[in-house]
Amino acid sequence: MDNIIRTLSETINTNAVSSTVGESTMGLNVVGNLSSRELSRGEVALLSKGLKFCPTPNELDVFALRKDINYFVRRIRLRDFFYDPDAVDADFSETPGFRKKSSWCPEKGREIAIEAYAKALEEKILSSTKQGKIYRNLTQDERRALKDLRYAKDIVIKEADKGSGVVVMD
Repeated sequence: MDNIIRTLSETINTNAVSSTVGESTMGLNVVGNLSSRELSRGEVALLSKGLKFCPTPNELDVFALRKDINYFVRRIRLRDFFYDPDAVDADFSETPGFRKKSSWCPEKGREIAIEAYAKALEEKILSSTKQGKIYRNLTQDERRALKDLRYAKDIVIKEADKGSGVVVMD
């Protein structure tokens, strides 16, 4: 693996472009720096995690969580309310394409099983959010690098054409 990274580094260096190559713990995500900006160790470590990496949030938004739970339960209630086993082969050609989004919800208590599930789901999710310590998946340097890269206007970060690499360009 070191030979591959060394070869890639030499190839980029021979093109007369500033180069920084990073390697993740899995050895799969390589960071190529084709910009004039020198990347710090924290930035390389962060980018080597890949573009689909999701850092843990600093704090949990309980209001948004409750809103999402209510939206999910509303969808279950609507499915139950409008369920028709005979409508499987229904003709939808007469259905208008554009409609205003509705916020109507069937009344609570119509189906006891749905209400019990909704209550248990909300209790389980909200009780799991009250656990004290949040475990971070980024180091302090990587958090600082994330903040710096987020506001950096002089570079563009893209996914490499082939492989699972990340490229930093001017």
